[in-house]
Amino acid sequence: MLQKLNQSASDEAGQQVEVWDLPIRLFHWAFACLTLAALLTGFYAPEWWLDRHLLIGAGLGGLLVFRIVWGFAGGRFARFSSFAYSPRALFTHLRRMLSGAPEHHLGHNPAGAMMVFALLLMVALMGISGLLALGGVEKEGPLAWLVDFESGWLSLRLHRFGAYLIAAMLVLHVAGVILQSRLEGQNLARAMITGRKRLLNEHLPPRIHKQLSRTDVAARNRSSVRPGRALAFALFLILTLAAFLEALSGLPVRGARALTMPASFRSECGDCHMAYHPALLPAASWRAIMDGLEDHFGEDATLDEAIRAEIERALIANSAETWDTKASHFFRVVDPAEPKRITRTPGWRARHAAIPAKVFKQKSIASKSNCGACHRDARRGTFADRHISIPAPRPGKEIAKASSSNSAKERTK
Repeated sequence: MLQKLNQSASDEAGQQVEVWDLPIRLFHWAFACLTLAALLTGFYAPEWWLDRHLLIGAGLGGLLVFRIVWGFAGGRFARFSSFAYSPRALFTHLRRMLSGAPEHHLGHNPAGAMMVFALLLMVALMGISGLLALGGVEKEGPLAWLVDFESGWLSLRLHRFGAYLIAAMLVLHVAGVILQSRLEGQNLARAMITGRKRLLNEHLPPRIHKQLSRTDVAARNRSSVRPGRALAFALFLILTLAAFLEALSGLPVRGARALTMPASFRSECGDCHMAYHPALLPAASWRAIMDGLEDHFGEDATLDEAIRAEIERALIANSAETWDTKASHFFRVVDPAEPKRITRTPGWRARHAAIPAKVFKQKSIASKSNCGACHRDARRGTFADRHISIPAPRPGKEIAKASSSNSAKERTK
């Protein structure tokens, strides 16, 4: 009888067995695709693609919530408890792997398990840093009420560093899968598509009454799994989190406020050009502009003294020093030679350096100083990336707004 059981166990080795359930396979490939899309839109897409980047990030957040739930309620090999290896087990596995004789695991091996936990943690941290950057720099999102610009700018730099780290982790992960596949003699990537792996002799436990037959593996993998309940719970958590974040998005924005200017500002300044948001220049520049209206950029813009004083007070009260927006931080440092020109500030030049001069000369824009032609939120003074829309030279067309390389340089300054 014992000999018969041994023979049965040996026969099972080399058979295809079900390891990865359908939800974990769908999660794996969706997570991989969205992570790659997030990296591409973060590194190479221009600033006006921020909406798409945020949508991808929201998708990753939803997948992360699902994976946490499925890590406790999914199939046997999808559960965190099945691949919670110790550091010692990881080092042993890596040492044997480099020697060409690794231990074979039916589910995640220690190196793969480490990568799973590391990627889940990194994506969670990227989500948090992204929301902090969105709130502090763009003054949008659920944390705009909490984060100041400096903290948001630091979070943006950390977010970008994290993207490089994730890219390196993905390369390492793919290399590890290729190496492990060669050592085991089976395609591990294909196994994550079909859900099935070959049962090797190393997978069979030493005791006959504990043998893992093909049927037994599949049965144990499905035991105690309630996919309907788990998916419903994950969906509930995702919707609850989304509703909570949406509620936070409605709170007053830190460092930005509804601008209240006297009617004379709109009527007098807005007659000749757009009424610039006061946060685009420091108080000293506004004083110089209002004190020199008799020669206002080559024009006589002299005003009644009472009106001039009223506008000047409003401009100074809302100057760049009093706001905490991206524009106010970029433009509060002026060109000493031309302190009255927004377009001469180092911040403006850096942000617009990649835009060809001919773009500003087209009829729909006409001038570099016509902020409202490209920034839909110019009057609010936030100048968020996702509100950029540069008119094309021909109706109905759009042109490149700025190179992604310029965007990358600015984010890391």
